[in-house]
Amino acid sequence: MRDPGSVSYDAAVESAASRDTDPRPSPFAQRAYREARRRRLDAAERRVVLDAGARRSGIRPASSFPAP
Repeated sequence: MRDPGSVSYDAAVESAASRDTDPRPSPFAQRAYREARRRRLDAAERRVVLDAGARRSGIRPASSFPAP
């Protein structure tokens, strides 16, 4: 069960790959960060990030969206 409007969907055909030495996150990661800011993830009491489980998806939930 979830609250209405509590889920974001985002899709594009692009690479999520990036190197640790890249000066900027991948385009996919940038879109995920923008959506997190738009949805006020920083103000959430509880955060849940679901991903596809890929080893190098460009998003690492624990480090990309740390707990407050």
